[in-house]
Amino acid sequence: MLLECSSANRAGMPFTTSFSKVPEMQNDPDAIGIIFSLVCYGIFFLLILGVQLACCYVLFKAASTLPPNYQQAKPGQAFFFLIPIFNLVWAFIYPKALSQSFRNFFYAMNQPSDDCGEQTGQTAAILLVCGFIPCVGMFFSIASLIYVIIYLTKIWDCKGRAEQLAVTSGGYQARPPQSGFDPNNPYSP
Repeated sequence: MLLECSSANRAGMPFTTSFSKVPEMQNDPDAIGIIFSLVCYGIFFLLILGVQLACCYVLFKAASTLPPNYQQAKPGQAFFFLIPIFNLVWAFIYPKALSQSFRNFFYAMNQPSDDCGEQTGQTAAILLVCGFIPCVGMFFSIASLIYVIIYLTKIWDCKGRAEQLAVTSGGYQARPPQSGFDPNNPYSP
């Protein structure tokens, strides 16, 4: 749409002002393709960010249910997964610490527990890093996503068990964590 003004510029020629898009881009298929690609990448980025935020929130809520003296993994540290590159290292540290926190808590409450997803979390981290291998990385990434979902499910179960223990026992009245505790050793103090 062109808007022509009746006044003239200094050279005596009428000037026009365009309020539409750049005319060259309207019929250029490459420009339209680039814009479409950028929009698709933006939507994909927002979708991935939303999934990451949801995972961080689940980990945050799970870590928040534990009493502070059992939190090897602090709740706010769950959001470190949003830091690029660092999250590849953090994927090995935080899930292990969170699983050990739940395992120590259940031990202190005299409740039997498995590894609380520790092995699943470590497997997900290994597969996540293997996802950067060219040609086959896509398969590792899909497997990593499956293991992350399984890990989050196990952690959410542990959260529910911890909340149930708090309700049935009238609060967290567990014995304090002991140094030198090894949950894999039945003779550990």
